[in-house]
Amino acid sequence: MRELLEIEKMRNLEIAHFGDEVDEIHRTKDRRITELDVALWHERRRADDLDRRWNELANEYEKVRADLDRTGAELVRIQSQRSYRILQKLVAIAKGQRLRTFLKSARPSDGRRS
Repeated sequence: MRELLEIEKMRNLEIAHFGDEVDEIHRTKDRRITELDVALWHERRRADDLDRRWNELANEYEKVRADLDRTGAELVRIQSQRSYRILQKLVAIAKGQRLRTFLKSARPSDGRRS
């Protein structure tokens, strides 16, 4: 009977020991889950910041592109004016370029005379 009590006592100690090990495993896993939750929160926040910055840059790009389109259209309009072409000729003369050479190189490709 005494042996049975000793065996039961040993088994109870082993069960208690295994219970402590299981509890420690759960505490370790709970800590790791908490760490991962915090890391995930930070990564989501970082992703949100990156998304917000991406949208800001995309909007800025569209504004710059629209401005460049307007500037290009205005430049084409200015270059098509007769006064601009006359000004180009005057600049060429002022730089010492022969007018005949300039007129040949500046002639529009559609056959019109400047």
